[in-house]
Amino acid sequence: MDYQQFIEENKALAELLPRREREHDSSYAYRLRTLKTLREMDAAPPKPENPFKPQNRHKQPDRVTIFAPPPAPEKPKRKKPANHNQRSRDYLVSLGYRVTMVETYNAFSGRKQDLFGIFDYLAIGNGHTVGVQVTSDSARSARRKKILESPHFKDWSSSGNKALLLTWGKNKRGHWEATEQWL
Repeated sequence: MDYQQFIEENKALAELLPRREREHDSSYAYRLRTLKTLREMDAAPPKPENPFKPQNRHKQPDRVTIFAPPPAPEKPKRKKPANHNQRSRDYLVSLGYRVTMVETYNAFSGRKQDLFGIFDYLAIGNGHTVGVQVTSDSARSARRKKILESPHFKDWSSSGNKALLLTWGKNKRGHWEATEQWL
């Protein structure tokens, strides 16, 4: 087939290629043939499936459920424990103390470490130094026992320092309320 004759027969396809390619490119006819072949492939019917090829041998048959199982009960979301750090700091500042946190996080063990194992905050003001342990109302007795049994507490109190157990709980209206217990 002649080059010009091929182009005349395929003018519709020739419009898809840019003009300069039509006029100056020697491989234009080849690209046009390729384009025509691709168009024919798109219009071609799909290939018939091989009758000898196993069809979905791993697919499980559809099951008919007569009685649907009851929906699984939703697990209640676990409430995060209340963080009393900022609340305690604000409370101690309102009492006239300068406060610093002495509780540190040990990344190696993944735990928090208190000052001497008993104090979360160190407060200075009103003529004395106070070691403060902060906790919730429900853990008050355990923290009190921990402080009183610590060998460091005897040295702390004999040095003229004070210890404060500051516990937080909600009142009847649902507001946080502090309870002070001096040791």
